[in-house]
Amino acid sequence: MKLNKFIDIRDWLISNFFTSIIGIVIDDNLNKNYYKLKFINFIPYFITKLVLNKLNVPFLFKKDDIIFYSINNCASLGPILLALEIHKNGSKIDIKDNFSKYHNNVPIFLIFNNENIKIEDSDDIYVKSIRLGKLNEKKFNYKKNKLNLKIQLLK
Repeated sequence: MKLNKFIDIRDWLISNFFTSIIGIVIDDNLNKNYYKLKFINFIPYFITKLVLNKLNVPFLFKKDDIIFYSINNCASLGPILLALEIHKNGSKIDIKDNFSKYHNNVPIFLIFNNENIKIEDSDDIYVKSIRLGKLNEKKFNYKKNKLNLKIQLLK
C-alpha cells in the first residue's frame, strides 16, 4: 500500500516539476532556442504547460526519457519496431534508435527536426515491425507522410 503512494507521489513530481520542454512548434518549425528554453524550463512545468495550452502553442516535452507532443492525438499501443531506415540515393540510414524514444503521438517531421536528421521530400522511409505476431514491412515516401504521426507510420 505504501509503495503505491510513493509511486503516485513520484509520478506527480515528475509530471509537474521534472518534465522539460525541448522545443516549441511555430508555423510547423521546431524552435529550439537554447536561451528561451532555459528560461521556460526554469518555470515549473505545470505553469508553463497551462500558459502554452491557453495560447494554443504546441510543444515537445520530455518526461521519463520519452519525448511527447503537447497535442494529444491518440493514445494507442503500436507495433514492435524492428527497423526504420531512410533510403536516400541508394544508401540506407538506420534511424530506429532515434524514433524509439518518441511517443506515438509525435508527428514525423518533428522527430526529424528535433533529431537534426536531413531528409528530403524525395526520400523513402522503410519500416519493419511486428504487429499481432505478424511481420510487416512497408515503404513510405516522406513527402506524402511527413505530417502523419509516428503511430500512423507504424500501422
